[in-house]
Amino acid sequence: MHAGQITPTPRLSATALAFPPRPVAQDIAAFAEAGVPSIGVAEWRLEEQGWDSELAVLKDSPVPVAYLLAPSFFTLEDPSRWPAERERLLRVASAARDVGANLVYGTTGPAGSLSFEAATEAFAEAAAPVVEAAADLGVTICFETTNQLRQELGFTYTFRDQVVVSEASGMPICLDLAWTWRERGLVELVAANADRIAMMQVSDYIPPSTSMPDRAVPGDGIVPLKALLAGIHAAGFRGLVDVELLGPRIDAEGAVPALRRGVARVAELLAARTAGV
Repeated sequence: MHAGQITPTPRLSATALAFPPRPVAQDIAAFAEAGVPSIGVAEWRLEEQGWDSELAVLKDSPVPVAYLLAPSFFTLEDPSRWPAERERLLRVASAARDVGANLVYGTTGPAGSLSFEAATEAFAEAAAPVVEAAADLGVTICFETTNQLRQELGFTYTFRDQVVVSEASGMPICLDLAWTWRERGLVELVAANADRIAMMQVSDYIPPSTSMPDRAVPGDGIVPLKALLAGIHAAGFRGLVDVELLGPRIDAEGAVPALRRGVARVAELLAARTAGV
């Protein structure tokens, strides 16, 4: 497959995090140039440029919107903040519905001094009304892993952590291979929990790295994506596959050519796995 030829599929998307802060219309034009089948946009980008006007742009986007990103769901140590945080999440879920997306993803939010067990209990309590209300809107809210250095964003660092929290809270999972690709028994764990995974994020890694984030274009690094994607597909995952590229390597190449190459490579791997190659 040529790098500019991408087999369109509603199961493949890419994130606007590759681009600098700017109006969403510019992101959409860049996505179209890169040949991205569907897109994801962060909530804060809408806030920066004007919520209502940017939502109107997304509603008319020629590139379908797959999801909205709303990081750091809850301040888990402070229940007094949960009502406002629930309201914010449901606002994003309503916006997702309005622009034709059926997914919102983000991180759990900081646990502060809570243990993993206490943070899990707090998250389950905080999230319960949101999970139910979002489902009524036809929108799935899911949570992803974070790097341990980003304690202000979340407290789940492995897929195993996510499974425990998903079981407790009923909230589905965003499986980010950037942090989990070398996790022990990952494919087997996916097979046991495929129905919990709403989306999966794909990137690559080139060692050594001394910065974060430092994503690489799929196919450029050491992550065995062909085997992983084939194994995860065989394990039963059928959710959205998102190409998440950001960091100095992407900035140096340019977001559009990096996305074009990355999405083409992942589309090729998805076509191969579904064909049984």
